[in-house]
Amino acid sequence: MEKVVPELMEDHPEEYIAADRNAAIAFGERFGFRPKSLMKHVPMPATVSAIRELEREFPTMFETCESNRFRSDCDIRAYAFMFPHYASFRKRAVPGALRYRYVSLGSPYLPEALDQIASTRGFDTFVLNDVLTENSLPRSEVEKLVTTFLSSYFPVKSSFEL
Repeated sequence: MEKVVPELMEDHPEEYIAADRNAAIAFGERFGFRPKSLMKHVPMPATVSAIRELEREFPTMFETCESNRFRSDCDIRAYAFMFPHYASFRKRAVPGALRYRYVSLGSPYLPEALDQIASTRGFDTFVLNDVLTENSLPRSEVEKLVTTFLSSYFPVKSSFEL
């Protein structure tokens, strides 16, 4: 699992890493502990009451984040980073164990990753994250791979699909 240690981070990290750094520092100042692990890309249950409680603990940070139209280096990730650490700190979380797979669509190993998910069906959940870089496969190829994979993995349309 990737770590967030504010003192060791680069000066200009990606916005989501900066957001986690901001939250880790705020947790240190408010509660005397700093979360060090990024959260996994998995489903996480949450209660509205706990999210509201967290928002009351850090109102200025929430207001700043909500006022930004686009991600910025002064943001927070309230749900994906702060909430799980806060719930754990308050002893209102239970650790889970999901077999999951995270796949960046920009990975040069995208075809192999999709093949592994499809052939093993050994994961409770998976994420296909739309992160493309200059080293990624061409977008048209990525779209074709993903469309083929999803059509094969989910051959029956959900009643919620158009």
